[in-house]
Amino acid sequence: MKAWKVLTIGIALVSLWAVAAVGNPPMSLTGEVRVVGLVIVPIVASLLVLYFDWRAKLQRRILFEHDDGHNS
Repeated sequence: MKAWKVLTIGIALVSLWAVAAVGNPPMSLTGEVRVVGLVIVPIVASLLVLYFDWRAKLQRRILFEHDDGHNS
């Protein structure tokens, strides 16, 4: 459940950032490019959140297994 909360918050924050970033340039991008950016950025953000969550779990598991080896 915690991973879904992190994923949801990450997607929301990156989506807000994307809207702000796309809205700032003075009409230099076409509408289609903006739409593609608004679709791709949240997907990439969610993949990054999942990756870092997976990496943190892997590191904890490696440390736990390492500690078990020294205690035996």
